[in-house]
Amino acid sequence: MPTISNTFSASSLIKSAEVNENFSDVAVAILPTFTFTIVGTLVTGTNVTPALIVNNSLTINKAYAYVKTAPTGASILIDINVNGTSIWNVTPANRLTIAAGGQTGSQTSFDTTSLSEGDILTLDIDTIGSTNPGQDLTVELKCT
Repeated sequence: MPTISNTFSASSLIKSAEVNENFSDVAVAILPTFTFTIVGTLVTGTNVTPALIVNNSLTINKAYAYVKTAPTGASILIDINVNGTSIWNVTPANRLTIAAGGQTGSQTSFDTTSLSEGDILTLDIDTIGSTNPGQDLTVELKCT
């Protein structure tokens, strides 16, 4: 998170450039991140969490995933959908992945990056670990 400096001092005139600079820093600091969670043992399926509603025009920058218990035997493959269509609909090999034995994954390559106010985000789990499926998943979608 960026540091937001306060360059104002009491009883001084505030310059508009300083106001704009601080406002821009605050705007960057509060950009939305959409968070999906699944508590318990993972299973495959579509639309496996409550849907999230986009409240502004945004651009997807990065997706993150974490499980408390790592999958074994196979990787976890996660798909995020906008209005029912995968954000990796052209390049499904880029889906968010947590490798077997790992607890985290991230992705910065997307086929769809634009979100509009009112879009609906949903989460699919396409594969889970074959020996141990993994448990307690958190997925975050960072936007600007």
